Amino acid sequence: MKTTLLSFCAFLGSCLFLNAQDVTVVNNVGSGNVYWTANTTYHLSGGVFVEAGTTLHIEAGTVIKGMPGQGESASYLCVARGGEIRALGTAEAPIVFTFEADTLDGSTALTM
Repeated sequence: MKTTLLSFCAFLGSCLFLNAQDVTVVNNVGSGNVYWTANTTYHLSGGVFVEAGTTLHIEAGTVIKGMPGQGESASYLCVARGGEIRALGTAEAPIVFTFEADTLDGSTALTM
């Protein structure tokens, strides 16, 4: 029974890890202390807010991509009064804010 339960937990954990590689964030990042990690790419869909009382921790090496849109449909990250972002990238693992089509290999031209 223990072996079966441990095997199931390991399987479930691996499924959650595999599915966590790309996350689309809509409306707000959550509440309390929210952690964005480098093993996941975060896709902003429309206006995404860090509300008052929320702290968004962004790990070194994390990639945040804005999805396509203009005007009212633009994608952006907004920190409300009383909200916080704590982000410390490094030269070896920078935090990257970019656009959806960026392949992150330097080959995608920025077009306006």
